[in-house]
Amino acid sequence: MFKMAVGYSDDVDEGDAIAEALEAAASSLEDETPTAGVLFAGNDYDHEPLVAEVLRRYPDINLIGCAANAQMSTESGFADVGVTLTLFASDVIDITGGVGENVTADPAGAAKQAAQQAMAATDKEPALAIAFTDLLQTDLDVVVAAMAENLGEGVPVIGGASAPEDFRVTPWKTTQFFGDRVLSDAVPILLLSGPLKYSTAVAHGWSPTGKQATVTQSERNQVEAIGDETVMDYYRNYLGDDMGSLFAHPLAVYHTDDSFLLRAVTGADEETGNASFMGQVPEGSTVQVSMTTVPDILDAAKQALNDALELYPGPDQPEGAF
Repeated sequence: MFKMAVGYSDDVDEGDAIAEALEAAASSLEDETPTAGVLFAGNDYDHEPLVAEVLRRYPDINLIGCAANAQMSTESGFADVGVTLTLFASDVIDITGGVGENVTADPAGAAKQAAQQAMAATDKEPALAIAFTDLLQTDLDVVVAAMAENLGEGVPVIGGASAPEDFRVTPWKTTQFFGDRVLSDAVPILLLSGPLKYSTAVAHGWSPTGKQATVTQSERNQVEAIGDETVMDYYRNYLGDDMGSLFAHPLAVYHTDDSFLLRAVTGADEETGNASFMGQVPEGSTVQVSMTTVPDILDAAKQALNDALELYPGPDQPEGAF
């Protein structure tokens, strides 16, 4: 048996919001007791009462999560405020938790700590990991690589980034949840181990445009020059004076073939022309500015869903999608 249930509330009061989300999720589980949960909550809430109430209702649950500025679920549709709680119950799949701290200073060490803590709580074969951390100040390439190395070959890591309290205020402060703890600069994970049937797929909807160029000066996610221009001057060739839309035009960073990763701008310095990105942009890599439209993003969502369904090992239907 494996069940997944979702509850949501947009009540402005923390106690009422988590009570409503808990009741909705618990009713979907019927008489099953959850072993793990994922909590998303807007930054307008006091997060400690939220996690405390989940643990009061289910003292033995493995709970992780993070602050979220935008949430999507079957219960809420799209919502930019509120509390979303996902509960998992299973008598065949172990769902264990782990957390690594000080992830900005030591991303590999924090990822290793989280993975090993989750693995130590089960004797079953790891199948899938769900993780959340600070994407804006953490080298996520190192986090994912270290987590994958410690979990073992063939164990996918999926997840997302904690939303900062205010994008305009740096350094950004983000919030993660692990058990009854409200943390910052951490990476909590849930590890699903045992005979889990799952599939994963990725699509994005952004398309490269303009001429390809070579990154001539960079260090990890900090880029100083593309070709013979600063990063800001390179972008200005395409965006003109509309530099406020930098975040919506990530760099397409190519592999050796035609495939590419997207790296969004997280910060830019007008005086030096330098920029920081979500993830590494290696020196010598080929890049292009990318753009998208709402229909392209919706098409990508459909593509990801169809690809995941095609890859799903069945024959039974999936219990949920994350």
